[in-house]
Amino acid sequence: MIGLQNSITPNFVNQCLFLKTLLASEDASLYNYSEGNYIKYLYKMDQDPIQQLIYKKYLNKFKKVRENNNFRQQLLNVLKCDEVLESKKNLEYREKKLMQLFKIYNSCKAASYITYERSKSKQNFFMSIRPGIQIASLSTAGDISLQDTSFDAESSFRIGLEAELILPFNNQK
Repeated sequence: MIGLQNSITPNFVNQCLFLKTLLASEDASLYNYSEGNYIKYLYKMDQDPIQQLIYKKYLNKFKKVRENNNFRQQLLNVLKCDEVLESKKNLEYREKKLMQLFKIYNSCKAASYITYERSKSKQNFFMSIRPGIQIASLSTAGDISLQDTSFDAESSFRIGLEAELILPFNNQK
């Protein structure tokens, strides 16, 4: 975010953007646009055009950070279902919470939907013990200065510890 403004009203700019589809349905779909820390969520109802959810942080006259949470009212107006009313209390402008709300609405309307969520690996650090048995022998063939030497086969035990850390880039490769 470049800087907080003193105005509570959002200033919309008409642009052509590539949106990420989070949830697709015939009834209610959810999209997002992100660029760095700048994240905006948009929705589409039935055959209506895509609308942006209104959320904005601003500075009030006392220089305190406040939030314009009009997205809650927007969703209340378009997502008309009893289960949605119960789950809308203290709704946050977060992907997980909005996805959950749209899933509830589509389930309420018995509409099929597709979510485009990447399954997150819960564990990214692995550790294992590597035991083993080792058998070694040595024999040399002598030349003019060396004698022939031979050592019998000896077995020994070994133990090792292997640690693996999966980094969160390049598709966890």
